[in-house]
Amino acid sequence: MIYVSRITFCLVIIISLLACAPNSVKILKESVHPTTFYTDKPFEEVYEDLVFKQKGCWVQSMFAMIMYVQNRLNRDKGYGEIVLRSTNMGDVSVWIYTLVEQTESESRTKTKVTVYVTKTGNWGEQGELIKNWVLNDTDNCY
Repeated sequence: MIYVSRITFCLVIIISLLACAPNSVKILKESVHPTTFYTDKPFEEVYEDLVFKQKGCWVQSMFAMIMYVQNRLNRDKGYGEIVLRSTNMGDVSVWIYTLVEQTESESRTKTKVTVYVTKTGNWGEQGELIKNWVLNDTDNCY
């Protein structure tokens, strides 16, 4: 009986948190201050590495909630987008939006990474985690 009540409690908390998370990239971008940084690595390499790491760290299923990564690379325009989303009984939430762009700076090509992270729950540190992945070549999930 105690086990069932703990599961019920966890489900209530998860559903409550999902109700607070933005349901679109536009709303997320309007509601948080992004983490932005630059690297000399090619933008396609940074993009592919971030897609791989985000899928490895955050794609999972828990009860009725499914976390998944959507990604789109536009080589011609020099950018890629990565979105970490979840679905829970029909509700879609956006947790992290990452924009990887090729930029010109002082006649050099650089890569600009902008990360928007929801304020819901303990996701706030994930912008710095992604920055650490790119700048320090780490691959830890936490």
